[in-house]
Amino acid sequence: FFRDIKSHYPHYLYGKTRGGSFVYVERPGLASIPALLKKPGVSMEAVVRHYTFISEYLWNWLDRRQDGKLVSVWDVTGVGMHDLVGDTLTLLRATMKVMQNHYPERTEKLFIINAPSWFTAVWRIISPMVDVNTRRKITILGSKYHQELNGYIGPENVPVIFGGSNPTPLEESDVEKELGRYVDCINSGEDPYPEATAAAAAAAKEPSMPTAAPEASVSQPVDAALSGQGAEDASSLGLSVAVEGSSNGTARSTSAPTGSAGGAVMAGRNGPDASLAPTPGGEGVVGADDSPELEELEELD
Repeated sequence: FFRDIKSHYPHYLYGKTRGGSFVYVERPGLASIPALLKKPGVSMEAVVRHYTFISEYLWNWLDRRQDGKLVSVWDVTGVGMHDLVGDTLTLLRATMKVMQNHYPERTEKLFIINAPSWFTAVWRIISPMVDVNTRRKITILGSKYHQELNGYIGPENVPVIFGGSNPTPLEESDVEKELGRYVDCINSGEDPYPEATAAAAAAAKEPSMPTAAPEASVSQPVDAALSGQGAEDASSLGLSVAVEGSSNGTARSTSAPTGSAGGAVMAGRNGPDASLAPTPGGEGVVGADDSPELEELEELD
């Protein structure tokens, strides 16, 4: 049910910033979480597992640097106050816990755009569940976000629908297509990157190679997120990531030992294309708890 989740909760990997960090886009205002959870076999646990799988794919294959960062854009167009209760709020809390417990240093910046005027008041209620270091990286903007978004990411890396110059639709970005191919290969029993696997196997035979971290189930961060309990740091956790939705009803998995300081690194693997590894970008923090953007929202219609 990989594509069921993608279609009911629009989220995309969309290229990189000028600084080399990957860009991730979510459109929660277009989501239909209640309808998604009515799909056969789809549970809140499965949705959180899907979120974890996307994160592990990003840090195992697209950006294997231990200091790699992610710039996220949440377009909240169409979000109403009724969307911030029930299943939607449960999902928000669970994904936030996964991010904070297992990828605490991966977030470079989070833009929340097209925020309505009432969002400021709601944010003051939601923000306590967000780690203080993460809060400092969040900038909340109304409809006049284009200049700041383009200035940070680069207009050539921002889709036209968000005021950029990139005509590629979100769902058709190169990294989204590669992710889809990766999932299809795993669900059909094929190795998506045979050359990388062969290289990893050869490297594992070298006596100087360090022993991989013990493998652990992806259910650990998922269970911790849904239960509200803490989880061990990602630097000591190896995740076995299941890809849901194979044609024969079974789930296959790929395992990856995690690297230090949050996020996972696939030892000895070069990923789908060495050129996908971004160059180190800036790690400056923009925005704060009392950012000007939050104050401006109160004046929006």
